[in-house]
Amino acid sequence: MPLPRVPSLEAACVRVAARPLDEVLADLRQIVAQPVTGETCRRLHVLVSTLYHCHRTGVPLGLTEELRAAIQAAQTQARAAAR
Repeated sequence: MPLPRVPSLEAACVRVAARPLDEVLADLRQIVAQPVTGETCRRLHVLVSTLYHCHRTGVPLGLTEELRAAIQAAQTQARAAAR
């Protein structure tokens, strides 16, 4: 069963997506350069979806796929470190 939507999370993501895209991408890349937990991973995926759907310039699908892969890699790194 999927997790319910969290309006406050979505609203926060819309605010982040309103920032200049270069700044948002730099922040995202800095975050996923480190291990991330499951909850952080979920929130980052919501943010990437928001960037794709809401960003004023539109984020290309290829870039969202790249970001999602980086998020998954950071989560895998966190799991490996926890063992």
